[in-house]
Amino acid sequence: MNKAMKISMALAAMLMATPAYAVTVNVTCNNVAACAFGNSLQPTAISSTGTQLRENIATGSVPFATRNPWQDVAGNTLVGTTGYRYNAVGQNTSATYFIGKGRNSLKIMWGSPDKNPVGRNLIEFLAGGLAVASYDGTALAALLGGAFVESKGFVVALFDTGRILFDSVRMTDGTGVQAFEFAFSNRPGDLGPGPVPVPAGLVLLLSGLAGVGFLGRARAKTA
Repeated sequence: MNKAMKISMALAAMLMATPAYAVTVNVTCNNVAACAFGNSLQPTAISSTGTQLRENIATGSVPFATRNPWQDVAGNTLVGTTGYRYNAVGQNTSATYFIGKGRNSLKIMWGSPDKNPVGRNLIEFLAGGLAVASYDGTALAALLGGAFVESKGFVVALFDTGRILFDSVRMTDGTGVQAFEFAFSNRPGDLGPGPVPVPAGLVLLLSGLAGVGFLGRARAKTA
């Protein structure tokens, strides 16, 4: 391998080794006084595992199955949520929802979040069926600190994956008896397209580097 080719490959490797962006979360509200959330019929999962998937549940609790997610930690129900819908996954169950191509943000209502190992709630952001980022109840508890109460209340959270784009999300509940309740917002802007994950100039730069390598090989042959 000639020197020009080695330089080209080294530069390309450096550019492609950009650190992955972590999921950032902005909790917009977790109490009945401060919350505004768009709600309508919830989407149907494109795939699921397990047996405890419930979708488009009307406001309220399902005995021995789900807890009304529109209640704060004190048990107060969010005003104006009559008829609001939500989905839920129970013990050892996951559900995948298609959001749209090229997304880097998503707002959801996360009901009665769980962080303990057996009941942990997990959200995975998928691209082409592969997980590219994730966030769970343990991370949410660390973010909220003393405001976090296991299996009670709710948060409306905006997830931002930065330059990592996704098309679907997978919602998973752990092995415990608690359910993972959630609802997707339908307000404009709550599903945001993301920037191109690869720098726009990278393709041109790599093309130029390839050209340098080609010239190097041509010179080596004529020498």
